Amino acid sequence: MSLISSCLFIFVSFHSVFSQTIDELELRCPQHWVQYRDSCYRFVKSPLKTRNDAKLNCKSLDSDLANVNDADEHGFIMYQLFWQDPQRRKWYFGGTQQSPNLWVNEDGTNLNELDAAFLPEPADNVQRDYLAYSFSQSLKRWGFERVTGMEPLLFICEASIQKLHYLLNDDRTYQYGMDIENPDKIPRGPYFIKQPTDVVFDLSKRSILNDITLS
Repeated sequence: MSLISSCLFIFVSFHSVFSQTIDELELRCPQHWVQYRDSCYRFVKSPLKTRNDAKLNCKSLDSDLANVNDADEHGFIMYQLFWQDPQRRKWYFGGTQQSPNLWVNEDGTNLNELDAAFLPEPADNVQRDYLAYSFSQSLKRWGFERVTGMEPLLFICEASIQKLHYLLNDDRTYQYGMDIENPDKIPRGPYFIKQPTDVVFDLSKRSILNDITLS
């Protein structure tokens, strides 16, 4: 009985470790998403959207506008923007003004701990209740710019890696549905083997004949 119990314990332990390893291998972000910690981020460059439309677009991708919870996550996003946007455009994320001088993420977490990330506010009376990543030419860095939300901008979506895991099934290579291992032997559509030659049609030599028929 003791031997059976020991074997059962070993089997259960092995199964648990094996399942955990498989889960860790499978938990990755789908194509076009970038992983950081337990989240996937998508930097949407086209089409440009207003803040509300950007949020709806993220919702359609089973995500939301990105939250920035700490300095490390802020650094990750700045690093991505450095490589993905050499033009240094503006990007919506989940920052919004809940009440005067109280800035929160889309999930309600506080943004005030990232005071150093805020760029100087314009000296006007325009109401700006949303935030966007923007590059300051004077400060030579990325930061949070207060915006109205009406301007069409690029935007950043975020979702948990577990939530987007099902999208991995859509990442299909040439091997999907075929028993062909050599990509050079895959059936393909038609292609041109003879290129057309240029022809000049001279309209000056064209004659017009007006025929009249009586009936």
